[in-house]
Amino acid sequence: MQKQVLLLLDFDGTLAALSGSRAAARLTGEIRRLLVSLQGLPRVDVAILSGRSLEDVRSRVDLPALYYGGNHGLEIAGPGISYLHSGASARRSIVQLLAARIERDLRGIPGAALENKGLTLSVHYRRVARSARPSLRRVQSRVRADASGLPVRWGAGRHVWDLLPRVTWHKGAAALHVMRHLGGPFPVALGDDTTDEDLFAAVKGRGISIRVGRLKSSRADFYLRGQEQVARFLRETGAALEDRT
Repeated sequence: MQKQVLLLLDFDGTLAALSGSRAAARLTGEIRRLLVSLQGLPRVDVAILSGRSLEDVRSRVDLPALYYGGNHGLEIAGPGISYLHSGASARRSIVQLLAARIERDLRGIPGAALENKGLTLSVHYRRVARSARPSLRRVQSRVRADASGLPVRWGAGRHVWDLLPRVTWHKGAAALHVMRHLGGPFPVALGDDTTDEDLFAAVKGRGISIRVGRLKSSRADFYLRGQEQVARFLRETGAALEDRT
């Protein structure tokens, strides 16, 4: 019997091209059709793991048969599964107190935007002028100092820094959780950013990992040159999986 395959896909920068506005990120019609086609194959499941909130990423993809992990996998939903990390939930009030502080401090920095995702926070600075970056770094340093005794941790990605609850959980742990739910499928992971490195590490020795954009220090097994190659990868993966049925 052929083994189930689980596609573990990041959203921003992988399925959806990065844009100047995070709110504008959308799937192209081609990517959506490919996801529908892949999910329709026997013994294939699709999970989308994102730093966005669960509600946000589900609404942008809007394919109910898929599995979704929001807030870097702290919340997961899909057919037969509903998960919320208890430690992250218990620290929500602390994260929200810091959110109010960060929002006040960012008011004087044009282009900086706080994304409050309930369980986690992200500060996006792609639109911040270089001349204002030192002010942004000072805000970050002050908040880190004030939060040094609190159960939170910090992360960074492409033009973003994240505040997360200090729990032993990330995209890789979420991927393993979904894999256990599905009985141990063969994972194929695809992502483009720092937070996807935990995902690549989790599937190492179990399946295949591919990074969108080459990075010498990546834990991924392979790479695509850029996001424009993702549709071709999904198309060819679907054809290969269809041939084995």
